[in-house]
Order: sequence, then structure tokens, then C-alpha cells
Amino acid sequence: AEKVRNALPEQKDVGRLFIQFDNMAKSSGGSIKSVAENVATTGITPIVTTNTSGITKISYNIPIDFRDYFGFKDFVTKAETALRLIGIDEYTITVNEASGGGITVSLSTSTYVRTK
Repeated sequence: AEKVRNALPEQKDVGRLFIQFDNMAKSSGGSIKSVAENVATTGITPIVTTNTSGITKISYNIPIDFRDYFGFKDFVTKAETALRLIGIDEYTITVNEASGGGITVSLSTSTYVRTK
């Protein structure tokens, strides 16, 4: 548990996280539309959960366009082996008729940071 905790970054570092997601999406034939931190039901407070060991879970919404299902499947495989701990909590898939049958996957993801 201590090794995993020490491997977590000490800051959110959304820029590097976005670069990691963008690289995984592009190498899987996808393109990211945006990255937004999830907010609580009030629409004001970010969903940030800190447990007693000083590990904070932060959730993000990330819509990604893929040419097909296999691109999404490749993206999930890459997320499982990513350097930064990433969890895919929930997703929805919609077909883009305008793009010739491509799909848009709306991901709800989680990542973690630690306190010093």
C-alpha cells in the first residue's frame, strides 16, 4: 500500500493528465473533445474524496470520438496499463450518424493524488 501511495502524484496536474489521455486517444484513433472535472449535484463543488490515508480521488468527464468500437477497446487497454493510475467509472456510447458510423464515448474517469 505504501508503494502505491508513493507512486501517486502530489498535485492534480491536469495538464499532464490531459496529455496522457490525449496520447492514448490519438494512438487508438480517437480525438478528445474536452476534459472537465466532475462536479457535485449542486454544480458548484468538485467531486473530490479524501480518505484517511491522505489519498484523494478526483473525477473527470471526458468525451472522446472514435472511428469504431475497436478504437475504444484499444483505448481501454491502454488505460489499464497507463503510468498514472486511471479508473474508468462509467461510460456511455452513442453512434455519430454524421461521421459515417463513428462513435462518441463519454467517460467518467477517476485519478488519484496524495497529500504530503
